[in-house]
Amino acid sequence: MNLEQPSDYFVHPIYWANDVIFDRSFVNSISTSVTGREQRNILTTLVRRKISYSVITRNQEESYYLKGHLRLYLHLVWGVPLWIYDMTLTANASSTTLNVNSTAYRELLVGQGVILVTNYKTYEVGTIDSFDATSITLSSGLSSTWIAGTKVYPVLRSEIGNAQEITVPYKHLFGLSISFVESFRGAAYS
Repeated sequence: MNLEQPSDYFVHPIYWANDVIFDRSFVNSISTSVTGREQRNILTTLVRRKISYSVITRNQEESYYLKGHLRLYLHLVWGVPLWIYDMTLTANASSTTLNVNSTAYRELLVGQGVILVTNYKTYEVGTIDSFDATSITLSSGLSSTWIAGTKVYPVLRSEIGNAQEITVPYKHLFGLSISFVESFRGAAYS
C-alpha cells in the first residue's frame, strides 16, 4: 500500500509540565452476541497509534510560525516526531549512516521516517533503510552535516485529531493541546 507522505512536520517540542499521552487502539465494532453479551469485532488489523501533548511557544516569531503552519496544513498528513523515543547522535552525520546511542525499544521500522531536530525551523528527515543496535542507515544521504549530540526521533505519519484546545497565556505567546492520530491515508494516483 502506497501511503501519503507528510506535507509538513510538527517539530514544536512538547511542554513536559503537562500530560503526554501515547496510546494504541484498534478500530472495532461492538455488537450483541447470541447469548446477549457484548461482542467486539476488530475491523482493521493495523494498530493505530495516537500521541497527545501540549506546546507553548516561546516568542512572537514562533507563535506566528506555528499558527501559519497549522492553517496551511491543517487537514493534511503531518510528520510528528515521537518525542518520547529520543536518540542522540554519537558522531557527526552527513551521509546515510546515523550513529546513535541506542535504537532499542524506539518503534523503528524499515521505510519509516526519522527526523534530526535542532529547533522548530532546523530539521531534516530521512527514511530508514536498515538499523541495528546503535546505527540507522538511511535510504538517501543527508543534505546537511549534523553534529554529535543532535536529537533523532522516529516519525509518526499522522493527522491532527478532531478537537484541539488553544490558549493565549500572554499577549504574544500561544499554547496548544494537540493530538495526532496515525494516518493510513493512501497516496493519490497520478
